[in-house]
Amino acid sequence: MEFREVNWPGLACSLGAVALVLLSVLYRAAWWCVLIGDGVGQAEISPLDFRMSLVGVSVEVPIIRFLNVGSRLTFVACAVVMFVYSVMARRSFSRYLLGFAYKKPLLMLGFFAVMLVVSALYVEAFFGVYVPLMGTVNVLVSEGGTTAKVPVSTSFTWVFWLAVATAVLALVAKIYDLKVSIKKGDDDEVVVEALKKAKLLEDMKEPVKPKL
Repeated sequence: MEFREVNWPGLACSLGAVALVLLSVLYRAAWWCVLIGDGVGQAEISPLDFRMSLVGVSVEVPIIRFLNVGSRLTFVACAVVMFVYSVMARRSFSRYLLGFAYKKPLLMLGFFAVMLVVSALYVEAFFGVYVPLMGTVNVLVSEGGTTAKVPVSTSFTWVFWLAVATAVLALVAKIYDLKVSIKKGDDDEVVVEALKKAKLLEDMKEPVKPKL
């Protein structure tokens, strides 16, 4: 393996995917957090993990757990395939590996962003509560004729921005591969043209046999 043959953005993308999985497994690191009041409720959400509690009671959703496991396996597959591609980028089969791997972080990030937006719109439409994706808002809660303001805070964590960087690196790896492929094609044309010229020169140097 030569350094010039390595797709460095792809290699960095594979390391980013590994880091996201490890952060989820070891620390259950979320991408987006919601905090309701002072200990009333909280949620820590990512495609790889989900934690939610209301008044100290943990909320479990089995189907989300299975989705999280599937997302982790997807990121692991992406990391492995992208790593193999990155160190063997000049091989004939490498383009198929890249085609499989580079889409995964982009699709996962896009799906997560869409789900957040849809969830925020759903809460606003059916409960009349506006929840920003980033920031704090006071929600009016009425109970027994008493009205209270409950602050709701949301924020993206630094792990989310790591996921964004990983997705960007996947896209850059694809662009870099296209650039290398175009350059390789140009080099092949130059080599073919040089071989044609060399063959023509050899033909010109061959002595012409006299006809009997």
